[in-house]
Amino acid sequence: MLAEIMVESLKEQNLTLEEIWSDVIAQTGKLGKLRKLKSPRRWGTMRLYVTCDFEEVSLNVKVVLDKEGKVAGLFFLPTQSSEVYRPPEYADSRLFTERECIVGDEW
Repeated sequence: MLAEIMVESLKEQNLTLEEIWSDVIAQTGKLGKLRKLKSPRRWGTMRLYVTCDFEEVSLNVKVVLDKEGKVAGLFFLPTQSSEVYRPPEYADSRLFTERECIVGDEW
């Protein structure tokens, strides 16, 4: 079941859940397996995070449930990479120094 806020949001955007899912599948390929599930509670809502492996990419699907257990939000988010950055073999760290800096004054 959808919470009223979700129903109104879909109406405002002239969308259905079926259309949203079709768009996701068109961009990512078929859904493969579901890997992780986290369900933290905050501000009277439950957030379900499910890592989904699609043919082309993995996404974290965030489903927000209200106090009544109705879907109040649905988000498709990029996953965080678990790989640690390693510089390429040709990079000689003796030839440069890394330091933080700010470019420009609008930051």
